[in-house]
Amino acid sequence: MRKLKSLLLVGLLCTTQFLWAQTQVTGKVTDARDGSPLPGVTVSVKNSNAATTTEKDGSFSINAPAKSILVFSYVGYRNMEKAPTDGSLNISLTQGESDLIEVIVTGYKTSSKRDFVGSASTISANRIRTVPIASFDQALQGQVPGILIQAQSGQPGAAASVLIRGRGSVLGSNTPLYILDGIQITAGDFSTLNPR
Repeated sequence: MRKLKSLLLVGLLCTTQFLWAQTQVTGKVTDARDGSPLPGVTVSVKNSNAATTTEKDGSFSINAPAKSILVFSYVGYRNMEKAPTDGSLNISLTQGESDLIEVIVTGYKTSSKRDFVGSASTISANRIRTVPIASFDQALQGQVPGILIQAQSGQPGAAASVLIRGRGSVLGSNTPLYILDGIQITAGDFSTLNPR
């Protein structure tokens, strides 16, 4: 009876070791369009908490159980599932622009571009990088249609007068609402911020 119990225990340990056998999977993730490496791609084992991200050169290394499925996901690209194989695993992700929905965030709500009833413009950092400016509000001058920006004085750091799409109120204020990281600020605060 003792020998039988010992034999069953050894068999159980061997089976457990076989079921939890881990293999190290290495490989590289690239863009299917031009073959450039994709850094920051999430590589995870399906139905598991094991995950890693790709390096700057697109390479990755992850321990995965035998007969598992690896899931590759990246913002703007279609997810791909692949079973690990012997040797290096090379993955090419294709872009999935249809998965992205443009969202407009205002000072008080978030909505999709299709449902937004106002007017919105985006200014990239590249457009204003070479413009010599003293404050942020002056960087908007001439960059967005419908905005009139005038310097009130020649004093450095003085707030400019900003008028958006003409005067909307005779007695009320026509100054814009500035929100920075979710906090309302005034135009005078721009002189304390580094415009770069």
